[in-house]
Amino acid sequence: SHMVVDEGAKTTFVVCLAEKNKMGRSFLGRGGTRRQLTAQELDKDYITSAKYLHLGHMGPVQVQAAKWARECGITVVDDAGAYNKDTDEHTDLIDVFIASESYYDGLFQDENYEKNCRAIQQRGPRIVVVTLGAKGCVGVEGDRYFEIPAFQGLNILDTTGAGDVFHGAFICAMLQGWDAEQCARFSSAVSAIKCTRLGGRAGIPDFQTTMKFLETGVIDYTEIDKRVEFYRDGLVNSIKAAYAD
Repeated sequence: SHMVVDEGAKTTFVVCLAEKNKMGRSFLGRGGTRRQLTAQELDKDYITSAKYLHLGHMGPVQVQAAKWARECGITVVDDAGAYNKDTDEHTDLIDVFIASESYYDGLFQDENYEKNCRAIQQRGPRIVVVTLGAKGCVGVEGDRYFEIPAFQGLNILDTTGAGDVFHGAFICAMLQGWDAEQCARFSSAVSAIKCTRLGGRAGIPDFQTTMKFLETGVIDYTEIDKRVEFYRDGLVNSIKAAYAD
């Protein structure tokens, strides 16, 4: 409802090709023509009505939103993907800093995760988590450091979107009132289950499916595979329509 649309402009469009045997990915894309959002176009009242503000690259627009959120006591969560100076320079505006391995490698040259997570924490965030792919994730909250290994024995087909899913699940977990270690374990489970099906969204489990997996190690695919089929049918129909045009 708060999407700003440039009439006549085009959004960047990207297709991800996932190769399940080699676990490789390729991206085919077309650049968009839409302009960049400005801070003047932000709806302050809407942003400050939230419990959590989730951001990515900390450009001028995101920085303004983060400042408003912090003024109102709203928790700012950041998806630190590829390393960039803008995010690094505004770490003090972030409460929950979740970094990829790529971002971590842009800052540090060693695997002393506890020391380095605490170095980020000292710059402002109360929670710091680093996702490490097949190695799991690590993090700090307050004085506590934790390591969560990746879930084993799963048939991983597609890691597309695994990081984004982790972030969404982490906020969902925080809404339950859990501590950072519990949130990270829950998020790791959601992301792991997602990766057992092709597609960036189709395999995302619901809350109950995730909790059952954490308790029993069993994944109930009843609802997941219905979504997989739904997305597959939608893709096929879109391709047919594109060729018809």
